Amino acid sequence: MFSAVLRFLQMRLGPIPVWGWLIILELVAWVIKSAETVLGLVVLGLIGYALHSNQKQQPQAGTVPQPQEPLPQTQPPHPPAETASIPTDPQPSPQAAGPAPQAQAAAGPAFALHVAPGVEARPPLAFRPLSEASTRIVGQEAGLAVIEQGLRLALEGMTGGRGKPLATFLLLGPSGVGKTETAKSIAEVIYGDANRIARLNCNECVGEGGQWRAFGPPRGYIGSDQGGQITQAIKRFGGRCVILFDELEKGSRELFDGLMTGLDEGWLEDASFGERISIEECVLIMTSNAIREEGAELNEDGLRRAITEFESVDPRLGRIRPFRPEFVGRIGRVLAYRPLERAVYAEIVRQRWQQRHAPRVYQARGLYVLDMTPAAAELVVSKLGQGEFGARAVDRVIEDLMLAGLANANVPQDGFIWLWDYDSATSHLRLIAPADASESVDTAALARLAEALHANKQAR
Repeated sequence: MFSAVLRFLQMRLGPIPVWGWLIILELVAWVIKSAETVLGLVVLGLIGYALHSNQKQQPQAGTVPQPQEPLPQTQPPHPPAETASIPTDPQPSPQAAGPAPQAQAAAGPAFALHVAPGVEARPPLAFRPLSEASTRIVGQEAGLAVIEQGLRLALEGMTGGRGKPLATFLLLGPSGVGKTETAKSIAEVIYGDANRIARLNCNECVGEGGQWRAFGPPRGYIGSDQGGQITQAIKRFGGRCVILFDELEKGSRELFDGLMTGLDEGWLEDASFGERISIEECVLIMTSNAIREEGAELNEDGLRRAITEFESVDPRLGRIRPFRPEFVGRIGRVLAYRPLERAVYAEIVRQRWQQRHAPRVYQARGLYVLDMTPAAAELVVSKLGQGEFGARAVDRVIEDLMLAGLANANVPQDGFIWLWDYDSATSHLRLIAPADASESVDTAALARLAEALHANKQAR
């Protein structure tokens, strides 16, 4: 009987390992001792069936498990409804792709980077000429042409970026000739808003720790919870803005060192938060009065040599040359703005009145005082003095000669269009109708300007 049981187990289990035989012998001894032959055979059969099933699930070493045949796919009765999803590349079949390399199989599955739903990539910056800005810079046509060329090349990807600012300019020249207005025009045509400027006047960065206002004081110092004025402004604008350092020659040596990192690496570090703020999509503009009228006669190489020889007085170090050659060499373009001529001032006066003061007069008094005759503009220019304050004095003279007299004038408000004119009898300015002007007036342009003022007032 014992031999019959062994033959049954061999037929049922197949090859049995050594540990299996030990278990079987122990069970047989128990069956003989207990004399419960029938029950023992049932127990042995159950154990043998379990061992045989376990051997089927665990293949022997050195063998490769055979893939199971796929179940036939059945088509659903109705096609699934189309759903919005991110398109993926089609997976090639194993027959078309061939055997995968061993290195690729060991690397695991590849993951594609997708844009999160609802989040769109920012559109690329596009070039627009500076003449399309609302405030047109006059009298600096040569410098503006160089700036437009640099911006065009940068926005087409041929210069700037990739670890550098988009474009960098150092504008030299006397005060009030359009350097700061150029920065506003660039912000408007490139970034869509003339106020998209991270601006710092460098006379606030004099002496030890002067760079803290720009790049933030170290942790633990007063103001470290707010960060740097420049770095945090760039962060608020999302890394797309004009960075303007006015009167750069007055900044501390540490300010120049921080700027050199920006020119070289394309980022500025905020010392308060330990952040590196990228400026690869920013236009960096620096202005200086270090080279004034004499710079108009120099080419760019001459300007670079002249600026490196400029000397200033540092409160700690005495007389220094702030514009070191290694700093100037990293600037993209160095330009000199010319002093403004008298005819240019007359054009600036008319432009300033139409763009800044005429809308305010209409909002406050409902008067369409839209332009001025050449004689009136010439009177305003004559009050500007020798031009040592540049175009910044225009608003002050307009206030004295025009706005003060208009506040007390009794002018009809029945939709008439008025012009400023010079009254030779009184040597003052007066308001006249366009038909009374001695020179021809473009009444159609004045009518369009009046309609624009009215539409803006209604929109508010």
